[in-house]
Amino acid sequence: MEQNCASGGPGCGGKGRGFGWRGGRGGGGGGGEFRIGRMLAQGDLKLIALALIAQQPRHGYDIIKALEERTGGLYAPSPGVVYPTLTYLEDVGHVTSQAEGVKKLYAITPEGRAFLNENIVLAEAVLDRLAALGARVAMSQAQPREDAPSPGLPPLVEAALVNLRAVAAKQLAADADAEAEVVALLARAAGDIRKL
Repeated sequence: MEQNCASGGPGCGGKGRGFGWRGGRGGGGGGGEFRIGRMLAQGDLKLIALALIAQQPRHGYDIIKALEERTGGLYAPSPGVVYPTLTYLEDVGHVTSQAEGVKKLYAITPEGRAFLNENIVLAEAVLDRLAALGARVAMSQAQPREDAPSPGLPPLVEAALVNLRAVAAKQLAADADAEAEVVALLARAAGDIRKL
């Protein structure tokens, strides 16, 4: 079970940073950091690992890197959490492993695929939340300071971006579950603008 070490509890190895925490790197440093513990409920890592292995056979390290990439570098579960999760999935028959030197390559079994299919809505929701977090981190890294002028943007485009930001913030304040949809809309708009 993964600890939520945001409060710096015993065994967390530091003040306010749990295992796998990547605070300060895109998280805004002091005060404005994201807390992953609230995003991952107990058992979510098992389901996420199974969903990632269903996409392609993976080593434990590949799962850590995939989650780190999805969250924009903000979160990577520790090996001390991932490898016991993989052992559990193997013990219950959802994955098999094959030795590759000192590493193990994990592949999904038919039983694991059936379990994943029964829980696909939850798996996709968790992966979407992590992707939305990664998009938010990317946006915060790319976002200019509020007092810095946008280089070379015409005033009407600048006004449209300010309006877009205000509308997105208002929508998210009213419905936090709309985050993934807002991120998808913004990504589509960016893609459309690139095609101009």
